[in-house]
Amino acid sequence: MADINKIVAKFCTDSKAISIAPCGNGLVNHTFVVDTESGTRYLLQAINKNVFPNGAELVNNIYKITSFLKTKTDDPRSVITLVPTKSDRYYHMDGEGVFWRMSDYLDDVVCLERFDSLEEFEQCAFGFGNFNGH
Repeated sequence: MADINKIVAKFCTDSKAISIAPCGNGLVNHTFVVDTESGTRYLLQAINKNVFPNGAELVNNIYKITSFLKTKTDDPRSVITLVPTKSDRYYHMDGEGVFWRMSDYLDDVVCLERFDSLEEFEQCAFGFGNFNGH
């Protein structure tokens, strides 16, 4: 895998990264939490090119969809915010052909990899439906 510090430096963060840590188990993508000197946190993802062979198109579509959805809500947490690169794109392709995207990190969010109860499943379905109901 590419040098993650060099990948982070390609994005327009508000200050220098002071720590980068894995987030989750990476069932599809490899995800990292980036903490910066200012206290801002970001989510960095290496997009699995076997699952998503056209990473640029994927991220560009996410940008278009999220830009539209932001016009339909006043809640900034209801739609992810992609962070642009210094070359004014919303993805970076590394030397191995892996596409990377960065977004603002949402505090107090739980990502379940499996459900231990029907209530957890119902809450997830409710949240997903609400997120997609714009």
